[in-house]
Amino acid sequence: MLHIENLEYHVEGRLLFAKTSATLADKWRVGIVGRNGSGKTTLLRLIDGSLSPTAATSPWPAGGASARWRRKLLAVRPA
Repeated sequence: MLHIENLEYHVEGRLLFAKTSATLADKWRVGIVGRNGSGKTTLLRLIDGSLSPTAATSPWPAGGASARWRRKLLAVRPA
């Protein structure tokens, strides 16, 4: 299970994610849909640990999601 609570992320003073929360079960398949430039790839990079959140109230594992979640994300992550 992957749990994100009150995730915030700022870039150059601009707020991209504010109080974003989600819980994903291990066997769920989830699609992230949005316009170009809306933050889909940024969200994946925050989850896999490539980027660090500005703030999050849930315990955020060092380096992002667990190795099992990183393998799952690798299959869908853009280059």
